[in-house]
Amino acid sequence: MIIVRLIKWLFGYAKLEIGGRLPERFVNLAAKKGFNLWSMENPGEAILVYAKRSDLPELQLAAEKTGNSLHIVREYGLPCLLRKYRNRCGLLAGLVLSAGFCFYMSGFVWNITVKVPDTINESEIRSLLRDCGIYEGMRSSGVSTDAVVDHICTTDSRISWMTINIMGTDAEVCVSPRMQKKGQEEAKARFSNLKSAADGTVTRVNVYKGTASVSAGDGIRKNQLLVSGVMEYNNGVTVLTDAQALVFARTHRSVSISIPKNTFAAVSDGTELRRDMSIFGLSLPLTLGSGKDGEYTQAAERSVFTIMGHAIPIIVNEDVLKTYKKEPVLLDRQQAEVILKNRLALYEFFMLASADRARVLSRKCSISENNELYTLRADYDIEENVCTKTVVDTEIE
Repeated sequence: MIIVRLIKWLFGYAKLEIGGRLPERFVNLAAKKGFNLWSMENPGEAILVYAKRSDLPELQLAAEKTGNSLHIVREYGLPCLLRKYRNRCGLLAGLVLSAGFCFYMSGFVWNITVKVPDTINESEIRSLLRDCGIYEGMRSSGVSTDAVVDHICTTDSRISWMTINIMGTDAEVCVSPRMQKKGQEEAKARFSNLKSAADGTVTRVNVYKGTASVSAGDGIRKNQLLVSGVMEYNNGVTVLTDAQALVFARTHRSVSISIPKNTFAAVSDGTELRRDMSIFGLSLPLTLGSGKDGEYTQAAERSVFTIMGHAIPIIVNEDVLKTYKKEPVLLDRQQAEVILKNRLALYEFFMLASADRARVLSRKCSISENNELYTLRADYDIEENVCTKTVVDTEIE
């Protein structure tokens, strides 16, 4: 249906009014001669009908033969439009230039969509792409996407694979992170023992593969053999295996955290908002400001204009800069205690995260001070898995 309307518009058509005593005779004659008439209406004595513009001379003769009058109510289509503006050459030139401009601009990439996981920053990927020649305003055929993908994947160890798909004026970049291969070293080990990572007292022993050398209640030293990879069966057969076990022991840890009495505090020094707009690759600053000195935090936001769900090459970048300045502060004991406890909580978090299935059994804390420092000392009794794997290089025939 759309093709038929397009053909009618290209060749032109007209709305006709057929008047007279018997306008039906004109319709019958036109149909007999094979003229195409459509959308016929009969609001009164006259008949309104649509016909092709090229058939108007012959339809005029048919109306005279049947004793009717033919009046053109309105003309439609490209021929009518050209005839209406035939004296306005500037309009035609503008249409031609606009079409040429649109055709030329369609050879550039104006919108780049980057899909990254949470572990990778989108702005870093955009910076890498720009260094490789992929940015808003680049020619679609100006850069080899395969070479860019190979370069970024080999230089950035966080990226496992990425794809760059250019579709007209849009480009889509998908990034996948590199997965850490856990247990790869253990999978290759043919024979290994488990040794102690710290001094302590054994509380639990769970052996899955291997022969246990300690039991619950035994005292252990660092680097002591806990589970051997040599397994002896009742029938006298000896097998070398990759030892696997959980040996929990009660261990002791101490930590001291100090802060000076005369220190510096970060105080907010104001917030500055910077905006710039990119139109067809041309960057235009919307706000003017000097560079920030000292310490500051920066939050970036990127807004892309869309029309009917399609992105257009108009991008607004917004940066929020929060500046901080250092002011001297004299801490009292209460303030120092709050800061030290917060740092101790952070230490405990990383201590338990780094240990295997550890839990705190007891904690003793004390705060002391001298002329310059406040010091927090904490002594921990924790239960943790103290096994560390030691691979034994051997060849078995």
